[in-house]
Amino acid sequence: MPTILDLRHETLGYTGNFARPTFELWGAGGVIVRQIYEALSPYKVSLQNFHLASALSSAADTILTVQVGSTILKFSFEKVDVTFTAFSEEEFQAIPNFLRASTAWLGKSVPDFQFSTHQIQYFSHSFLKEASADEFLKATNPMKLKSAGFDLGTGAIFHRSVPQKKWVTQLIVDRSQSIPGALFIGLSIRVEEGSVNYDSLLVEGRTYFGEFLGELGLSLPDSSR
Repeated sequence: MPTILDLRHETLGYTGNFARPTFELWGAGGVIVRQIYEALSPYKVSLQNFHLASALSSAADTILTVQVGSTILKFSFEKVDVTFTAFSEEEFQAIPNFLRASTAWLGKSVPDFQFSTHQIQYFSHSFLKEASADEFLKATNPMKLKSAGFDLGTGAIFHRSVPQKKWVTQLIVDRSQSIPGALFIGLSIRVEEGSVNYDSLLVEGRTYFGEFLGELGLSLPDSSR
């Protein structure tokens, strides 16, 4: 029987990298704010949710940050980043809609706009039911280095390619640095193409994550993802 994760904290991040910088929006802060404001109007945003950078060290830096509850969107001329934290199942299901709203306006404002790659990053901190994180990590990666000091545990990193989906993935399992005694799990999925369906990406990414966990002898709780 797989060991069930007792989830204590989850974060899901999305990055959409532009095929070329959005030079057309240079100096058009008002246009950017208006477009994102209108796109996120279903989420009851106000100008109090918007934070403009007062000084930039380089042209690649974030110029606009929008906070909607625990969700944070960052826009720059090269990419858009969105971070979702401590989300419920209902909020997880709504993530594709938020991503569409956050990015669809770009195709209307920038001629020939395209993404180059997309990346999803998931992080969780969990206790293990009927097991300890240290015991799990010792079984997953039993290698020990005798000359490098006292053994405090060893994590593992798995790199994979999924050619049919144009995915490059990385899974990390390690001791949590935030919650003592917990297990940290991080999954990164990089989509190496510009066109992506957010609904499919989230559904297929969840399935992929579940299969990965299964091979490691872990399982998400029934009431969660």
